[in-house]
Amino acid sequence: MSRAPAAPALDGLRVAVAQVGARVGDVAANIALAGRYLRRAAGRGADLVVFPECFVQGYTVRPDVLATAELAHDPSASALRALAARHRIAIVAGFIEANPANHGRPYNTALVVERDGRLAGFYRKTHLYGAERNAGMITSTSSSVRTWGGRANVDGPVKRRGSGASPRGRNAARPESTQRRGRRAGPSRSDDGRPRPVRSPIRR
Repeated sequence: MSRAPAAPALDGLRVAVAQVGARVGDVAANIALAGRYLRRAAGRGADLVVFPECFVQGYTVRPDVLATAELAHDPSASALRALAARHRIAIVAGFIEANPANHGRPYNTALVVERDGRLAGFYRKTHLYGAERNAGMITSTSSSVRTWGGRANVDGPVKRRGSGASPRGRNAARPESTQRRGRRAGPSRSDDGRPRPVRSPIRR
């Protein structure tokens, strides 16, 4: 019985995580912020930069910001693609994606851009939490990333996969106060079975 060809290896891929605070509703400022971090990451040899959920418009469920939803070929995404090509670095960035079938029901999407500026694909968040659903966001299973830098190849719909759009679904999308507060890790066990305290990595 023949075996399917192995997927391209990702060994040696250097990923930079841009843990930055986007300005809610200020797309131009967020694109400029992306440019600064991409330049810095490229200078340090990164192959890929991952930006936060809904980075382009800033994470919120405010109706005025949701109304700024764009398609993957609109100006904001085009600006990210131009930045990727300029700095020769791949990008994953969250944005509020317009839904042509219902303009009041946008998607929470992560855009994937090749290092040459080509659109590689997108991931639409499938596990929305209460405030997102109440605000009108909609889920989808039509996400796909077909090629990515010649190193990864995921054909067909992407389902139940983590990404910049809230990995692990419900646990990643929390109100701002909860994100700042974080959670303390519970105790682990030593080799002799006694509890061993684990310090939280979250700085107060």
